[in-house]
Order: sequence, then C-alpha cells, then structure tokens
Amino acid sequence: MKTYSKLTLLSFFERLTFAVGRIIFTLAVISYFGYELNGQFSAFWSLIAIVSTFFLFGLDTTLITYSKNENTNFGYLGRNQIDLIILIFLCMGSFFSGVISYLIFFRYENIVDLSLYYFIFASSGFISLNIIGNLFKGYKKFNYLIFINLISFSLTTIFLFMNQDKGEAFLFDGWMLFSFLILMLSIILYVKLRPQIPKYGSNTRNIYKESVQKYIYRLAYQLAIRIDILIVYNIANKTLAGYYVTARLAGDAIGYLHQGFYPILVSKVGVSNKNEFKFEKLFLFLIGFLGYVLVTFLKPFLTNFYSEELITLIAYTVFASSIFNIIIFKSAEIIGNNKTKLSVLFLSLNIILVLIFFYLLDVNLGLKYLSAQILSLFIFFIIEKRFIKNSI
Repeated sequence: MKTYSKLTLLSFFERLTFAVGRIIFTLAVISYFGYELNGQFSAFWSLIAIVSTFFLFGLDTTLITYSKNENTNFGYLGRNQIDLIILIFLCMGSFFSGVISYLIFFRYENIVDLSLYYFIFASSGFISLNIIGNLFKGYKKFNYLIFINLISFSLTTIFLFMNQDKGEAFLFDGWMLFSFLILMLSIILYVKLRPQIPKYGSNTRNIYKESVQKYIYRLAYQLAIRIDILIVYNIANKTLAGYYVTARLAGDAIGYLHQGFYPILVSKVGVSNKNEFKFEKLFLFLIGFLGYVLVTFLKPFLTNFYSEELITLIAYTVFASSIFNIIIFKSAEIIGNNKTKLSVLFLSLNIILVLIFFYLLDVNLGLKYLSAQILSLFIFFIIEKRFIKNSI
C-alpha cells in the first residue's frame, strides 16, 4: 500500500509539474508576444505532435507496458532493442516528421516564417518525450519526468522573459531550447536507467505486433485531441484563433486534473472496482460542468480584465474538454476489452463530427466544440449499448 501511494503521488506531481509548467509558459507567451502568436505556436506544436505520432508506429505506448520483464508471458523489450528504437526514431523519425510538418505548416496564410530546423528540433523533443519518457513511466521513474518538467519549462520561460523585446522569432527559439532540454535530459537520464534494463528481451515479435495494432489508435487519438486547433487556425482570424487556443488550455487543465488528482481521490474515497468506471465518468462530467457554471457566474467580473469573447470560449471549452476526456477514457476502456478497432471507430467518429460542426455551424467556436463532443458521447453510448456486451 505504501508503494502504491508513493507511486500515485509521484504520478500526480509529474502531471502537476507538466500542467503548471505549460500554463506558466503559455501565460508568458501571451504576455510577451500576444494571443495571435500564441495561436500560431499552438498550431505549429499540434502539427508536430500529429506528424511525429505517425512516425512512432505505436512504440511509444508499447514502451510503457513492455519495457520491463514483468510481462514475461507476453514478452518484454531488452536494452539492445530499446537502444535501437531510441536511435532510429530520434534520428530518422525526427528528420522525416520535421520535414513533413514544415511542408504542411506553410500552406497556412500569414504564418510566421520559420526554418526547417525549428521543425526537426521540435519533432526530436516530442519523440524523445514519448519514447524515452514513456520508458521512464514503464519503470515507474516519475521523479525523472518531474525533473525534466521543472528544468525544461523553467529555463524556457526565463529565456522568453529575457528576450521578450526581441521579436516573434524568439518564441520559437525558446521552444527550440525547450526541445533541446527535453532531448538532452531524457538521454542523460536514460543512460542512468540503462543498467537496470535486461540486456536481451523476450518474445519481442509479439510486442512489435502489438505496437502495429495500437498504431492506428495512437494516430486517431492525436488527431482527436488536436484537430480542432488546426481547423480553427484555418477558418478563423488570428486573434480569434489565439483566443480559442488559450481557452483550450483552460479546458486541458480538466484532463491534467483528472490524470493527477483522480487516483488519489479514488484511494481516499474507497470506490470499489465495480463502480470505479462509473465514478470516474461522473467525476469528469462534474468538474467540467462546475467549471462551466463557475466561469459563467464570474463572467461579469472577468470581463473587466479579459475580453468577453475569450471568457465565453473558456466556459464552453472547459465543459467540452471534460466530455472529451470521458470519450478518451471510454476508448481506452474499450481497448482494455480487446476491441481496438471499435475504439478507433469511436475516435474517428469524433474527428468527423468536429470537422462537420466547425465548418458548417455558424456559432461560437467553443459552442461548436462542445456540441460536437456532446453528440459524440451520445452516439458512443448508443453504439456501446448495442455492440458491446456487459457494457460498463
């Protein structure tokens, strides 16, 4: 019990340091460079994440589960295999994802002019965080991730503060520094962890097969969580896109709160395994709904400091994000029941509905996102009841 509690707390602080670091970084970007450039930056990072995931081939999630020899019945990866994975994906994956992201990014109009190496560096940061970072999670080294979060976000924010008057390019220079720090710290800590990893793996063919099966799900997942940002940047003016991205950050806080705080809450409340799934869905819905009510209630006060359009977007996206997190939770739950294809279908349907609502509805952007998520969840429940026996 003590071990579980310690790991739960470390996992919580890992999520907390990442969430706080990202929020402080975003607030610094808005303060120093404005909402418009923050919107461009988010479109840049969303594109990097989607394209980089394409070149990971599902191995990022595999490293969480099969990096240790605790899964001897199925197989586990040894030091030799992990070395090769890191080398190939950090070199080739970063290069190809950077090039493709670069070619796609400049199809947008009125975009900040960036060189190719920005995209390659950003891709290397994302890939190292997902390959080596997930390896750390597999070995329960949450303290490594906490250290990486604290150092990389702190130094990058300080860099932006020191260069806030030197032009928009320094925002992306700051992100290059962030990616470099993640890459270097990940490699250094991997070298420290490496002696604890068995030299040779077992049944690795099973693991690579499992990675391929989860690959499409990971692509659908990345598209689902980021596609709205790319759409907004395509259909809205730069100021409104910047407002939307800021509002989405407030909504993302729901996901961080859920990932970090929920395991502690469950252990304190003492929810039974039978009711844990229902309790988690209720928890997500309530924090989103209460967030919507709170922001709406405080709107007359908040508009003294921020635009009414931004506050309205925050109210909608906080609620929408809680519903979306239920969808993500349900898709993971279905994968746990060995129904990966159905989970991919769920997420694909969500992506299609987001596309339809954003391009066809003439309402507030946040309301478009909320409407798409509500309809997605409603359809998911119907499909689940119809096609999944013993639905949770």
